Parts: sequence; C-alpha cells; structure tokens
Amino acid sequence: MEIIILLVLVAVGLMWAPVPHFYRKLGERNLSRLTRLNRTICLTYDDGPSEQLTQRLISLLERYNVLATFYLQGNKLDQKDIIDKLVSKGHEIGCHGYNHVNAWYAAPTRTWKDMDQALSAFEERGLGCRLVRPPYGKITCFSMLQLILRNKTFAWWTLDSNDALDDIKTIDSLIESISKSGGDVVLFHDFDDNREAQRVEFVLAATQAILEFARENNYKIQTHGALLGLD
Repeated sequence: MEIIILLVLVAVGLMWAPVPHFYRKLGERNLSRLTRLNRTICLTYDDGPSEQLTQRLISLLERYNVLATFYLQGNKLDQKDIIDKLVSKGHEIGCHGYNHVNAWYAAPTRTWKDMDQALSAFEERGLGCRLVRPPYGKITCFSMLQLILRNKTFAWWTLDSNDALDDIKTIDSLIESISKSGGDVVLFHDFDDNREAQRVEFVLAATQAILEFARENNYKIQTHGALLGLD
C-alpha cells in the first residue's frame, strides 16, 4: 500500500507542472494560428477596471470603432458605472480571478476558492463571462480542472507588452512583433492605482499605435471571444 501511495504522489508531482505548461502552450499555439490565419489583432487588458485608464481606453477604442476584451478582477466589480459603459459599448468582459491569486504560490484550496468567488461575483453582477485569464497566466492541474468543469475557456495571449514589468517593451518592438507574426493577442494592463503615469500613457500610446498599424496594413481588430469563435 505504501508503494502505491508513493507512486501516486510521484505521478501527481510529475504532472503538476508539465501538464498545465503543455496545455497552455497548445492554447498559445492555437491563438498564433488563428491570428495569423485571420490577420487579426486582439487587444486585451488585465486587472481592471481602473478609475481613469478604462474610460480613456473606451474613448480611444470608440474613435477607431473597434472592440477589445477586458479581463476584470472580481474585487473591482463594484465600479458599476465604468463596467456598465464597457458593456454598453460592446466590449467583451472576461474574468481575471477575484484577488489576483497566483496559482503557483498559493494553496490549491485558496486558488479554487478565489476563482469560485470571482465567477460567482460575475454571475451576480450579470456578467456571464465565458473567458477566464488566470492571474499571471499561472495554472495547476487543480485550476485546470476547476475551469474545465465550469465550462470556461482559458484566455492566453501571444504578445506581452510588459507594461507591468521592469523591461517594458517599446512601441516599435510591439509593432514589429505583430508585423512578423501576422497578428497577435496583445496583453496590456488596465490599472492606474499606485502606477507610474508613464506606464499609463504607454498603454494608451501603444494601443493607438497598434490601431493605426492595423488600419494602415489591413488587419482586423477583434475581441478574444470572436477570434476563438465564441460569438
């Protein structure tokens, strides 16, 4: 019996990292295929809504008559006015957890409860999100199982702007990456609390630059769900 238990523990340990990693890589590869095939750019924004940046993004996107996908945190759903405006303008709403828990550094029970709390909050708010972007893009076998059982689609990305990191990318490098790949799902962050003003301005400037590039080079701008055929 001890040998069986040991073998089970070893098997779980071996699957803990490789299986989620492989699952994510498959998802990213599919996104790259779809964006290239459809010559599409998806603009996605995590961690919102924010008090200032979200409204400025809505105005910018409206000027170009395009829609984006906003991955909101459950603990920020009390910002009713700005969320209602996102919805009324046709933008897609996805779930980004409740308290932005990193599944790699939290107990499985805490990660599970946080996501359950988030999904319940979205349902109570009337935001039936189909797409879930795990905080930090980190998942485990348990969090995979949870979202599969809830019939949710994992929402990865193919190009990280690094706007929340030290090595933030330049706008020119983002445009170059999109041009080389033939399309991308671009990750930005939509929060302005305790954030340097230059990073907020970078998100706006990079978004506009991508929209200009798309217009000039005949790229489609789609929501994440539309790219995945969920509409």
